[in-house]
Amino acid sequence: KVVFEKTAEEKERLQRIVQDNVLCSHLDEEEVATIVDAFERCSVSAGNEIITEGDQVATHYYILDKGRAHVLLGGKKLDLEYSDGDGFGELALMYNAPRAATV
Repeated sequence: KVVFEKTAEEKERLQRIVQDNVLCSHLDEEEVATIVDAFERCSVSAGNEIITEGDQVATHYYILDKGRAHVLLGGKKLDLEYSDGDGFGELALMYNAPRAATV
């Protein structure tokens, strides 16, 4: 089992976010805890891509802790923005498909 260290506050926040995700709403407490344990903190500076449209290898699901992230499709900015607590990147993981957009 993969476990990355987190504060109690970080664990509680991630548990709420995971439980509120429609894809995870059917999971029991232990399964949610396993997912939360596997989250690893990663910092991205403003202006840098988190995921890139078309990437063939998708190994992570992301939850934005602080800040905003814009979504681009075909290089064009969409009227979609992620903010604190939003998750993205699950489609490529679920369907073993290339990343659908750049964030």
